[in-house]
Formats: sequence, C-alpha cells, structure tokens
Amino acid sequence: MASIGKIAALDEADRSRISQTVAQLSKAKGDGTTLISLYIPGKQSQFQRARDMLTEEFSAAKCIKSKITQGLVQSALRSLQHVCKTVKSLPDNGMVLFSGRDLVTGREVMETIYPPREIKSLIYHCNKEFLVQPLRDQLEEGDKFGFIILSGSGVLLGQVQGTRSSVLRKWTVALPNKQNKGGQSANRYQRLVRTGNSFHFVSMRCLHVTDFNMVMCRCSVFSARHDYLKAVAEDCTRCFIGSDDLLNVTGLILAGPGMIKDELRSADLLDARVAAGIIGVEDISSEQTVGFYEVPCLIIL
Repeated sequence: MASIGKIAALDEADRSRISQTVAQLSKAKGDGTTLISLYIPGKQSQFQRARDMLTEEFSAAKCIKSKITQGLVQSALRSLQHVCKTVKSLPDNGMVLFSGRDLVTGREVMETIYPPREIKSLIYHCNKEFLVQPLRDQLEEGDKFGFIILSGSGVLLGQVQGTRSSVLRKWTVALPNKQNKGGQSANRYQRLVRTGNSFHFVSMRCLHVTDFNMVMCRCSVFSARHDYLKAVAEDCTRCFIGSDDLLNVTGLILAGPGMIKDELRSADLLDARVAAGIIGVEDISSEQTVGFYEVPCLIIL
C-alpha cells in the first residue's frame, strides 16, 4: 500500500480560509513568468535546498533582458527569501509560498499556506499564473485513487475520491484473431486506428511513423497486443501524471479479467511513476464501466 502521508486536522473554518485563498490565487495574472509558487516539504534538508534555490534564481534573474520583468521577479524572490528567514520551525507537512505582483488587482502577493497533507516534493514554479492545483487536490475530501480497468476489448481509466467517481478516458479495441488468413508468414502489416472512442486494426502493405492515434504494427497477435498496451500506457501517463510531473493520485489499482493486465505491468511500457504508483492488482469478471464500479469496494484503507 502506498504511503498516504501525514494529514493535518482541518476544521471547517481553516478549510474554508485556505479554499478562499487558493481561489483568489488562481485568478492572479502575472507579467510573463513573474508569479512564483514554492512547495517545500517538511524536511530541514529540503527547506535548506529551497533557500539555496531562491538565491540561485535571484542571481539568474539578473540575466533577464526586460528590466521590468527582472524587477518583478527579483521583488518576488526577495519576499520569499524574507519569509524563509523568519521560519523558526518547519511544519511536518511543509509549507507553500506564493509571491509576485498580480496585474489583475495591482497588488503584491505574498501568501504562506500550511497544507493539510504532506508536501512530498520540492517544487519551484515560475509562470504567469500561480501553481495551485496541488493544494486544490489536498483540500478535496478523502484520498484520490486511480483505476486502470483493462481487458482484451478495451480500457477505462478513472478515479474515485470519497463518494465521487469520474471516468477520465474510455475506449474499445478490436484485436485481430489468433489465426489470420494467409498464415503467420504472410507479408502483411496492420495499423491501430482510432475512430471516436474505439480502436481497430486494418490491413496495409507498408509501415509509416505515426502518432498516438495511429500506431503501426506487424500483422500478428503479439504485436497487436503490444501496440494496444503501449497506447494504454501512454493514456495512463496523460491521466495520472499531473502538471508537477508527479503522480496525481494516492495510488493506482490495476484490474480486469484475464492476464492482459499482468502483461501491461510486465511489458515495461508504463511510465516509471505510474508503475511505482500501482498499489494493487485485482481480478474482476466485468469490463470497463461495470468493472469500474466493481473495483472500489476492494480497497480497504
């Protein structure tokens, strides 16, 4: 089972206050990359690393050609450095700092938020908007789990948080039969073609380099399954890796009928972050949507 991390007890007033602050921060707009978000884990070594990073960024800002942008970035960095100097004891869950001039309100923003859940990685984000999504995720009730419901006829990627569930991606596939006319030695090729929310293989005589929506493969059951699983793995990365390049759920459940789910896990196709996030593999009789609502009951926290 993946580590969920420490959870701070938030009363309704604290949760409401943080939610309002996050909502205000999400509306802020900066001039270029002048709004800085800093997520600091609750470890002294990470805190010192963050302070060193601010010093390095301040020095690097001197190379910014626009004097206006340079001034705004350095001003935001000074504010962050000042706050860090005043910190006497770092909370177990770490802290999140936001600094920069909001062009919408015309005011200088300097916010310090103590998150309800543990900050797991140091994040320095400099852009025209503040990075608030990780905090939003923490404020949602309960831990969020991702689900990969996989069978030989299609895949469903979804997530469950508390009593809420949502389907992130769903599509079907028509894999070729085990026996193909002309024998396995026939000089044919097939391509995996996406049509709406379904994939199917069509015969062709040559190979082309294509994108996710059209993956070329040799006309064999093995290669067809391989390209199907590769497409599934790419979708998993799109759905379960957030803008901070980290897993955006507490853990992942891989489920489905048959052995194809085990093939996905053993084929070394999954992104390393997605593979590391799998906390359970379940055999279920149902596929896709029905399977999606069958699996959550298997999770016991």
